[in-house]
Amino acid sequence: AGSGILAVDDQVVATSNLPSPAPGLDWRSFAGPELDLNDSGEWIARAQVTSFPRDVVMASNGLVARQSSSHPAFPAFTAGDFGFNAPVFIANDGREMFYVDMSGTGSTADDEGYVVGDTLVVREGVTQAGGNTIVAVSDGRAGYRMSRNGNHLIFEADVDDGGVIREGAFLLSLAAPGVGTNYCTAVPNSTGLPASIAATGSDVFADNDLSVVATSLPLSTFGIFVVSQTQGNVPMAGGEGTLC
Repeated sequence: AGSGILAVDDQVVATSNLPSPAPGLDWRSFAGPELDLNDSGEWIARAQVTSFPRDVVMASNGLVARQSSSHPAFPAFTAGDFGFNAPVFIANDGREMFYVDMSGTGSTADDEGYVVGDTLVVREGVTQAGGNTIVAVSDGRAGYRMSRNGNHLIFEADVDDGGVIREGAFLLSLAAPGVGTNYCTAVPNSTGLPASIAATGSDVFADNDLSVVATSLPLSTFGIFVVSQTQGNVPMAGGEGTLC
């Protein structure tokens, strides 16, 4: 029944039982939330609201994700939970990062992952590392970290190395903001998610440092990047989905 608060320097930014940044949702208690703050004073919290479903990931600019709701990173599923001790992060460019255990995937072998912005960047049972499939990711407080600039994610995970489960630590390079712009969306594939494309590195020709990355694709299938000087958006191209 107490009045818990969250404060940045001398400014109270949240008070229990009072409205949150998301319209219609009031804060519940702040007992044991996970928090992060970027260099601009923007914050993110894994906490609860007074109305069901309670569990949310909330940022200073509004609701990021809510239990039992879908999210742009996993539109075909809903959030089951956001972990027990799982931390949350907010990069200096405002991108949020959180762990999610998804509902509706049909299997406990591919329902956990990490979200950065609007992208599911790691998903157990799908994501490859060193030629092996990641079969388990950590939701522990020390299990993963995102760099302050939002360009890298380091995390603990188990991989299936030819039938032998091995533990490892993995460093994932994320797309830096401003490198390219997505202009159309794929349809869900056999993983249950639409594939996504991103660019990392530099868009300056002289730097010779640009990589294109596709995620949320079926395992062991052929893929190709198509390049053009103009944009194109062809729905159901050849019966195989949207050609961007």
